[in-house]
Amino acid sequence: MAEARVVIGEGKILVGRLVFESDGRRSHSIFLYDQSWINHPRGFDLSPHMPRATAPYHAAAGRRDSRKREVIAGPFGDTAPDSWGRKLMRRILETAPPSLISSWPAMTRPASKTEASTAN
Repeated sequence: MAEARVVIGEGKILVGRLVFESDGRRSHSIFLYDQSWINHPRGFDLSPHMPRATAPYHAAAGRRDSRKREVIAGPFGDTAPDSWGRKLMRRILETAPPSLISSWPAMTRPASKTEASTAN
């Protein structure tokens, strides 16, 4: 299970964690606000559909209780490239030197055959 810490500002104040999970062939993510952010005097909701709470949030038509989950929870999905951006990234990755690709985080590079086989 991969996890990304979500921080804000130069002081890198911890807002929460974005946890990536896979259940069979489908992947999804869950966002968990950190308790310190919930209690922070200047804390705020990351999205109107993601009020600060201790319950995990997953993107599912804007509701916590739906079973249909999106790959990237809430406002984090807005940061992902659209179909044209993904097409351009594939073109670049196909011609990029292996040394450049190996330095990128696993989420931004295509999975190797070894990574793909262990993920299934």
